[in-house]
Amino acid sequence: MRNRMVKGKGLGAILVLGLIAVLLLSACAPGPQLPVEKKVVELGDIEPLTGYGASSGQLGLLAFQDYVRYFNEEAGIPGVTIKLSWVDVGTEPARGISAYRRFVEHGVPLIISQSSFSAEACKPMCERDEVPFLSASPSEALLYPPGWVYCATATYAEQFAVMADYIKGNWKEERPPKVAFVVADSPWGR
Repeated sequence: MRNRMVKGKGLGAILVLGLIAVLLLSACAPGPQLPVEKKVVELGDIEPLTGYGASSGQLGLLAFQDYVRYFNEEAGIPGVTIKLSWVDVGTEPARGISAYRRFVEHGVPLIISQSSFSAEACKPMCERDEVPFLSASPSEALLYPPGWVYCATATYAEQFAVMADYIKGNWKEERPPKVAFVVADSPWGR
């Protein structure tokens, strides 16, 4: 009789341990997949798509559109979609200011531009509104004093100084080097 009791307790213990294991495994199983809420982040692009700055503005916009498409399709952040909104402002600072105001009123957290004209006109408002502005046109007026406007490269004067330092440190010939520096005839080029 005692053997039957021991066997019964052993079977009960196995059943209890099995039940505990099943409960633990079910507790560790992934829950139902909830729908991921998509968040859209809009970026504002103020570009000179017409007028004498159009060639650089158009290429810049196309490149940025391609990158946004790539980011959304391949390398993005799960649940986040980037939307690029753009405005043609030519090279008119007043149109750039108007586009900036519309973007900020709409809640756009970042503004970009190929145009130093728009960036220079918007710089005081970027400081006031604390809105980052990325410009592909490097100028002293945009970068100094530092603030909320960022450029893709150093200023042309700084680039020239680096090149001159490199030539000075590496020039081996007896004759002086010949150097040419060609940029646009504009405030940031001068």
